Amino acid sequence: MELYKSCIIVILLLAAAFASAQPYIPEDPAQIIMNIRQADELQALKTLRQQLGQQPDNLALVENIVERYISLGREHADERYFSYAESLLKPYLDTARYGPVLLLQWADILQRQHRFEAAVNVLDELLQYTNANPHAHLMRAVIYQVKGDYAAAMQDCRALLGRVDMLLATTCIAQIHGLQGDLSASAALLESSIQRYQQANNESLAWSRTVLAEMLVRLGRPQQALMYLQQVISGSKDYYALALMADILLQQQRFTEVLVLLDEYRYVGKLLLRYVIAATGQQRLQVDDERALQALIQRMRLFGASAHKRMLARYYLDVRNDSRRALEFARHNWQQQREPDDALLLLRCLLATGDLDGLQDFIAGLRQNGWHDERIELLLTGVSV
Repeated sequence: MELYKSCIIVILLLAAAFASAQPYIPEDPAQIIMNIRQADELQALKTLRQQLGQQPDNLALVENIVERYISLGREHADERYFSYAESLLKPYLDTARYGPVLLLQWADILQRQHRFEAAVNVLDELLQYTNANPHAHLMRAVIYQVKGDYAAAMQDCRALLGRVDMLLATTCIAQIHGLQGDLSASAALLESSIQRYQQANNESLAWSRTVLAEMLVRLGRPQQALMYLQQVISGSKDYYALALMADILLQQQRFTEVLVLLDEYRYVGKLLLRYVIAATGQQRLQVDDERALQALIQRMRLFGASAHKRMLARYYLDVRNDSRRALEFARHNWQQQREPDDALLLLRCLLATGDLDGLQDFIAGLRQNGWHDERIELLLTGVSV
């Protein structure tokens, strides 16, 4: 605990590092704004930006800075960093001083801000520039999947064949098949592929195991899912896998295990949320953690919450016990993205508020899509819809 407390010392929010950002002064002087890990990275970025001021045509330096902003935004679920990356990148895009890397980064920023149509347009441009870019195909497949356009997603997944390692392409294809009513067979295919391609690169294996874990959870096999996720986090610090592990344990009310799992990762926004949910369930919520999460939620409101509606819905449902506010965010989130976790969250909110009319319409839509998810079936046990 002492190590954690030392890691959340309050510092000024980007006071001198980013003159273009609007300053934010918290009302509570004890409010946690940033942790030391972020501060170190921001200091390094300040130095790089000073170098860029002297070398404005150094596109490799631009790419480096933008990628580091994106990484910070991804790690901390913090909209500010994507905005900083955008402000740095836009002048180069406006003057057509860019190559495929900057275009791909721009698409990444757009999709992380949930500006999906704009992101697809950029990826379309990039793929006209070079149709052999597997990263663009994969990113566009993910966007189409999130939006529920599985036919378009499958086209991009198939475009990966012969351009990336076989495990990566198979994972992409199996994931889409699994969302089209063929979950059990898709999981079996992916599981056998993982066993066959043990020599694939670590990133491909990690993603494949995580996708398989998601499938296994929906098939009602959470212990097997945890086994694959443990393999992922044993090889790297994978925040997505940690979040999925925590969600499995939370569903089983294994709160103590969640607290142990996430104890050293509370500087990551989405993991802090899950830690607080577990601590609340155990009635062990600490003031520091509560303040850190409140600061995170406040930043989302200040800097744009459009990309974090799922997280906000979970905060109001599982921490604040405000099911009506949670339902509002969950419904907006469902309009933006339609993944299994989004469906599960909206269902939980509908049940919590007792919105039976909304529940009936929602379940009818899920049945029509042919989705299979044991978590949803469990929640609907005894519910007349």
